[in-house]
Amino acid sequence: MNTSSPAKLPSKRTRNGCQTCKRRRKRCDEQRPNCGGCVRLGLKCTYHVSLKWATSRDSFVENPKTPITIAFAPRDELEGVLRSIRTSFRLHNIIYTTLDVRDREILLKFLTSGYRGLRSDLRLNDEFLTSESGFPMCEHSKACLLNCLTYQVAIDPTYVSLFDEYYSRSLEQFRKEMCSSVSMSSDSLYFAGILMCVISLTQLLPWSIHVNALISLIGPPSDPTKLKGQLLVFVSLLGFLDLPSHCLNRQTASRQLWKTHCLGQDGVHIISGLPFSLLDLISRVDVSDVELLFMEWIVPDGEPAQQSLWEATRYAGILSAVETARAKGRILFPVAQSAGVDLKDVVHKVLCAVRQCLSCVSPELSHFKQALLYPLIMAASQPIVLDNNAREFICQTMNELACEINHSYYKGALSIIFEFWKGGDQSLEHTAQRLDTELALV
Repeated sequence: MNTSSPAKLPSKRTRNGCQTCKRRRKRCDEQRPNCGGCVRLGLKCTYHVSLKWATSRDSFVENPKTPITIAFAPRDELEGVLRSIRTSFRLHNIIYTTLDVRDREILLKFLTSGYRGLRSDLRLNDEFLTSESGFPMCEHSKACLLNCLTYQVAIDPTYVSLFDEYYSRSLEQFRKEMCSSVSMSSDSLYFAGILMCVISLTQLLPWSIHVNALISLIGPPSDPTKLKGQLLVFVSLLGFLDLPSHCLNRQTASRQLWKTHCLGQDGVHIISGLPFSLLDLISRVDVSDVELLFMEWIVPDGEPAQQSLWEATRYAGILSAVETARAKGRILFPVAQSAGVDLKDVVHKVLCAVRQCLSCVSPELSHFKQALLYPLIMAASQPIVLDNNAREFICQTMNELACEINHSYYKGALSIIFEFWKGGDQSLEHTAQRLDTELALV
């Protein structure tokens, strides 16, 4: 009887694993184009190339500052979108390891349409998806990523029941990152903080407190001439949100950021879609006789829709100046003519320009219509000169904006208008105060 041990079968070794796992002497699951081991560790997965041996994992870790373009096969629609905008491997990994299925569904909506609502100029805002100051910033801050989700939830009626949950998550993560031992970069802080402002104002929540907090935290330089590049873009956005003319029942004092740091720029403000020269005038609605400066302002060259918006906003600025003068007691309530301005004629010009603008905007650029809220609200603030047709047009347009862009925001604004038109309040400002609603006109 042969008692010797049976001969051992020759061991089978993988022949098709990635070179990275072979260098690390780890078993490879041979998934392509990126094996599971490399994905879990954030390593660059490479097949069929000769690599030198390394003694530690550090040799395989990609520099986080270097975007990695990955050629993965789409597992779902979101992955296809991430590939099309050349999302870095790191951000892709964060999305698929920290977001659940529902989160990723919401993110898909944000990346395909929702992001466009973050600005009101006559472009699709596609650079937001790829520019360093846009969506790619989520790679460095989970708060930025969660705020993108919460913004989509805030503007999408489909997710109305989820808002409180996502808003709470965003606030918690934002505070966590701000208080962490490794502080957020100023860019991440601006990005996440401004999104918190926008999320809050879309739900008629107190929002100016976030604006003032950001101004205090970042602290723009005392010398405005030192503002340049991305910092100037961020400060100009904060300055726009800080304009006293663009808020009813503001809960905090304006910091007058536009006057101190944003005056005198050329071109068109990319977020509001308005010329800087017009915003310079709007920042001065508290100055006596500014109405004449609005009348003398020359509309710059632009697309027909842009010029109509700018015309509507120019005349809305005159109405803001009138309302500011009334609030300061320089003129009386109510009058059809103030400071030499024929209010009926001004309101008529506002509404004509709004009609013209609406006729020029294509469906895919519906986000451009957001900037019409300010002219519509200012026209609605003059009920003594509004006939039934004008009131019907304002209501119809606001309802259409609610259906196309943001249901809660525009419905809330319209409810304040209706309440004001019932009578009893001297101004829309007083109505917003009585209803305890801080309404942004952006």
